Amino acid sequence: MFWHVLFVGINAVIITQIYFERKTFKFTERQKILYSHFNNLNPGEFRKLLKITNWQTVKRKKKITRLNKKLNNLFFIIDGYVEVQKDEKIIKLKGPVFIGELAFLSKSNASADVTVLSKSNLVYWKNKELNKLLSTRPSMKISLNNLINKDLVKKLSN
Repeated sequence: MFWHVLFVGINAVIITQIYFERKTFKFTERQKILYSHFNNLNPGEFRKLLKITNWQTVKRKKKITRLNKKLNNLFFIIDGYVEVQKDEKIIKLKGPVFIGELAFLSKSNASADVTVLSKSNLVYWKNKELNKLLSTRPSMKISLNNLINKDLVKKLSN
């Protein structure tokens, strides 16, 4: 009888953890908007990502990456525009879009100058913190890499 009660208790705890990991309640409005772009992460994984997420609203032009300079952050432009300049070529991109993803994936320097144009909302993660989180959650790493790869394909097809 003792073992049956113990196993029922353990199963109840695990089922409760799974339930709360899958529920999206308690997200603020801006977190819900961000989650709509990261919906291949389950809500529990997204909550862990939120703990290291930095939010920023850009009201005037701001350069966030410099060509061949060390880049410590992975950026995600939620809405607004960025200007990407490499050599003489300038491209304007509209959010949602990742910035600094090549440097993040390859652990190299920035591949272009990127300027966020006014009235843009973005989030960013410090590469060290993000890598630390992803090293302990392989499924989350696969999901995030999948999002980044889709973003890269979208950029290359335009």
